[in-house]
Amino acid sequence: MTSRPAALSQTFPWIKTPLIVSAPMRLVSGHQLAVEVSKAGGIGFYGPGYDVDPVPGALRAAREAFALSDPAEVLPIGVGFLLWKAPLEPVLDVLRTYRPAAVWLFAPKDESQMQEWVYAIKSNAPGVSIWAQVGSLAEAQSIVQLDVDVLVLQGGDAGGHGISGRRGSVMQLVPEVVDMLGQRDGRGNKPLTVLAAGGIIDGRGAAAALGLGAQGVVLGTRLIASTESEAHARFRGAVVGARDGGSGTVRTRLYDELRGTGDWPEQYDGRAIVNDTFQDDVGGLSKLRNKELYDKAREAEDWNRLTMFAGTGVGLVKEVLPAGEIVEEVRREAVEVIERLGKVYA
Repeated sequence: MTSRPAALSQTFPWIKTPLIVSAPMRLVSGHQLAVEVSKAGGIGFYGPGYDVDPVPGALRAAREAFALSDPAEVLPIGVGFLLWKAPLEPVLDVLRTYRPAAVWLFAPKDESQMQEWVYAIKSNAPGVSIWAQVGSLAEAQSIVQLDVDVLVLQGGDAGGHGISGRRGSVMQLVPEVVDMLGQRDGRGNKPLTVLAAGGIIDGRGAAAALGLGAQGVVLGTRLIASTESEAHARFRGAVVGARDGGSGTVRTRLYDELRGTGDWPEQYDGRAIVNDTFQDDVGGLSKLRNKELYDKAREAEDWNRLTMFAGTGVGLVKEVLPAGEIVEEVRREAVEVIERLGKVYA
């Protein structure tokens, strides 16, 4: 049987291992970030979220960056969509026309919507690798029935949106899902690739995730502080300046409610850097007054109040670097950690 790393290399022939993937963060992960991650041997994802209008232009620019003149050539980046609000038919048109290597599906309104999207993509864009983001063992057990290609296992440490409620980190989620898949694979099912996401900032975290059974890791928060990030400079500065991400970030729906994205389905919330907006809410400030202050902060670009989604690993981010350098550094560090442990415990 073909190993999972070998199978990945067949689908994504430009990658280097250990595999580093960039998360499709809305308002952060533009096509330039995705391109640089893939050029560095990772798999970069462009994150339009639910707005399909800018996607054709972004993917045309990405194809130009790779000097792809043949429309039949696969574009070596992926695109991520938020299912609950994204329109399916325009997405299918984009996948057929611009041929991204992968599509990342997240945040369906319910299981039936995920099923609808997976089946539609398989029928209309059969060459695209289908990735599904999940946040629990139960979600993973449901999604594998749809025959997707990659499972992105998002632990509770992740920044940005994920399923709300009680949930573990990748330390629990990855091995539980890997064990479940091992039993499933033993019954002759197609092996699935597993990637770990949430709290991974450097090679130490990547090596740990690989030890848990993941075939690669996803970077989100670390790449907010990249040269190619579309995050506001003050947002990037806050990420670099943050410390103690365990207590300095919080999972909440507050920021969505105040910034006008409160229509996220109720089963999702987001982890963000704690700032005056959250502190005032805890202190008893009314939602109405907090919204007034938030709107004023938006006009003034006051990031002491604005939304900054980031994970618990944010305290490990020390500087802004080009995305390609970040990918290479994390990959190199992961190998060094694995080799060092091999010598210590041989």
